[in-house]
Amino acid sequence: MGRLTSESGEQGVVKYEWDALGNRTGTTLPDGRRIRSLYYGSGHLLNIALDDLPLTGFSRDTLHREVSRTQGALTSRSSYDRLGRLHQRDVF
Repeated sequence: MGRLTSESGEQGVVKYEWDALGNRTGTTLPDGRRIRSLYYGSGHLLNIALDDLPLTGFSRDTLHREVSRTQGALTSRSSYDRLGRLHQRDVF
């Protein structure tokens, strides 16, 4: 399946990179900055960085559900009920 590799507009060109699973792993902005996304082997998102500066990090349980997310000074934690439904999410 073909993937979009670039877009052009008034602000310049945005370029995209993809892995074998179809996850977008890189975006190069018109000003040259790069957004990188790293995935677990399972294809679930692990972290996002801008020019190697971490923006967002994710932790997952053995069922690959998101259990925590850190964005700068904010962290959220999620818990699930026995049926796998989101039960609670706290942000601190």
